Amino acid sequence: MGLNTLNPGDHIYSYRQIHTFSHHGIYVGKGTVTKLNNEEVEINDAVIHFMGFGKCSNQIPCEKCGHSSRRIGVAITCLDCFLQGEAQSNQFAGSIFGFGLGGLAAYNIAKGIHEVITED
Repeated sequence: MGLNTLNPGDHIYSYRQIHTFSHHGIYVGKGTVTKLNNEEVEINDAVIHFMGFGKCSNQIPCEKCGHSSRRIGVAITCLDCFLQGEAQSNQFAGSIFGFGLGGLAAYNIAKGIHEVITED
């Protein structure tokens, strides 16, 4: 399954540090971000990015979306920034997972139903 199968509103996640935790976000698709210089730019792979304790970000602003902070909270970033920090030794490096929410959503979330989406 390719990245082109992501739909706005999809809950996505990517494993970190040998599956000790996962990094979550909501895929937006086409969206507008405001860079540090107040320039608004439209990107095609926006993600509502939930940043919590221990999640590091770039110190240098991303050329695509401008993301560079090291804070806790929520930001709209590009998909590359969402995946940034994923350990390269991770067997799922570069992979995005999405919860399969067909049928009874609570049941699927509890069981951890997901599908692997890899970059083309």
